[in-house]
Amino acid sequence: MSTINIKRVKTTDIELKDRLVSIQR
Repeated sequence: MSTINIKRVKTTDIELKDRLVSIQR
């Protein structure tokens, strides 16, 4: 369960960064 939680957090972080990049552009 811990591993899945970490993967979910990492995916969310990547999505957030991608959104920030999109907004900057």
